Amino acid sequence: MRSLVILALLTTVFEAVLGAACSGNNCLRAVSRVATGRNGTVDCMSFFRVTATPLPSTIRSTLTITTTVPAAYKRWNTVVASRDVGEIHGFHDLNEDLAAAPLQHRQVTQSPSVIPLYASACSSVAAYSSACSCIGVSHITITAAGSTTIAVSTITETVTSTPLPTKIVDTPTSISSTSSPSDTAPSSQTITTSPPSTTLPTNSTLPPYGANSTTPYANSTSPTISPTLVLDTSCGETATPFQLQVSQPSGPFNDWYAYLSGDGVLFTSDSSAATSFSVEGSHHLCAVGYTGEFGLPIIAVVGNVTDSSGVWLLDGRVAEALEADYVPVECEVDAGGLKCHGQGRENWLGCGLQLDLGSSGNGTVVGDGVQCSEIELKVV
Repeated sequence: MRSLVILALLTTVFEAVLGAACSGNNCLRAVSRVATGRNGTVDCMSFFRVTATPLPSTIRSTLTITTTVPAAYKRWNTVVASRDVGEIHGFHDLNEDLAAAPLQHRQVTQSPSVIPLYASACSSVAAYSSACSCIGVSHITITAAGSTTIAVSTITETVTSTPLPTKIVDTPTSISSTSSPSDTAPSSQTITTSPPSTTLPTNSTLPPYGANSTTPYANSTSPTISPTLVLDTSCGETATPFQLQVSQPSGPFNDWYAYLSGDGVLFTSDSSAATSFSVEGSHHLCAVGYTGEFGLPIIAVVGNVTDSSGVWLLDGRVAEALEADYVPVECEVDAGGLKCHGQGRENWLGCGLQLDLGSSGNGTVVGDGVQCSEIELKVV
């Protein structure tokens, strides 16, 4: 019972730490949107793969069978198996022939510790590991075959009912794989995100970290307001909220869901982790239940520099302050799907695990230097 309580507490603490670690940061963005054409998920799976190799071992077994009386004809067996690692002595009566039980071995564990160059924003192995966990990659343990030498002594028979002592090796705790290793990404990963902070610090870098090379900054605590953008004051109150499901036949993310991670939108196979969205009367796409730095609903925007851009959700006032670099997308629910356009872009793209909006509709394109696939978004 005490073990179950401790396990439950550890699980709760782990989930809390994971939720905090999965908020938007440069390390997570670098891993989830690899700008070199590499696959960040595959690199994470390789990083998490651990190989456990048993040390060579020798098993020496002696089997002695004795007959007590011919009428009852009872056999008493003793198995003697020893190794050079500490022994436990005891006596056991056995009523049938038993083979020597398989022994666990000490294991040599090998795991990678090199972080890919594109993830240089990750300050440590722990930070990179945390980012990999946030995009749904789990640890994989592979147990390599170890060499074992078995020596069996001559079987003898005597007339006595006294059992001989049984000697077994003290087996240390070992790392093992209970199933065949797999390179397949986990089917689900729940990542909890929190609404953005309600305070915008002076001269701080503003999210998102988008397509243009110049990072926008806030030079005052209150950005200049432009009269051209309609500021939404609610999200999901005047329109029915919905979730977004990916439609990508034969693709890796078919039937996955969209969810908010930091300022960006990622994919998950866990429907319970999906974010609720709404399209307001302004035609802005917003995330239900989230408010930005100035207390307004966060709305979807895209960068206006390249042919494709990640979809980011920002406070309406922040979006206005950044209108030179980002434009809000205008959306509508049409025939069970979500159609949006912004700055000439109207095609949904899956770039790694992140949602983009692009201008090309040729199936597979390159968005922000990343290989992307065209997808559709269903309203569910």
